[in-house]
Amino acid sequence: TANEGSIQVPRSDGSTHKLSYRIVRPASLSSRQAAPIVALHGGPSLPSQYLYPLENVIPYRSILFYDQLGCGKSDEPNDISLYSIEDSVADLKALLKKLGVRRFHLYGQSYGGILAFEYMKSSVTCDENNENDENDAKCLSAVLSSAPTDVPKIEKEFERLTKELAPPPVGVVETETTDDARLAELFRVNHQCRLPEMP
Repeated sequence: TANEGSIQVPRSDGSTHKLSYRIVRPASLSSRQAAPIVALHGGPSLPSQYLYPLENVIPYRSILFYDQLGCGKSDEPNDISLYSIEDSVADLKALLKKLGVRRFHLYGQSYGGILAFEYMKSSVTCDENNENDENDAKCLSAVLSSAPTDVPKIEKEFERLTKELAPPPVGVVETETTDDARLAELFRVNHQCRLPEMP
């Protein structure tokens, strides 16, 4: 079984925005024997749905999925100043507090790994400055899956790999939109998934 819901998260401009979540096996969310897993999706801009198969691999724990602001079922504000890693960490803390999650394991995939790292870093900083409340959630362990450690290097390598892709077919005049779509598909086939169609 799974429960879905949402909370409101604040931003510095005074606005609040909906953050959507999904809890698999909600009855064991506060289990002392099997602390839940909090799954942080990649992107930014990918919804959490691609992580749902974790439900089948981990059949005995609650798993908390949520769509970060700007993704999936969560609000997508147009003002880019409302997005930051600090805000994303604050959103995660607000969600854990609202749901009463006291102990958990953290799973961060791709960009979610960056967010997981920043969450842990902020928790340690709060501990050192005696800013943590005894009711704050405790991260018991973390798995960083395909998390980048050097974003500028990744961007440079992406640019290099993209330049090496095949030129457009002779006689094809491309618009920016078709060019972007073609490049994305060529990149996928050459560097991500070589199957003709995504599984």
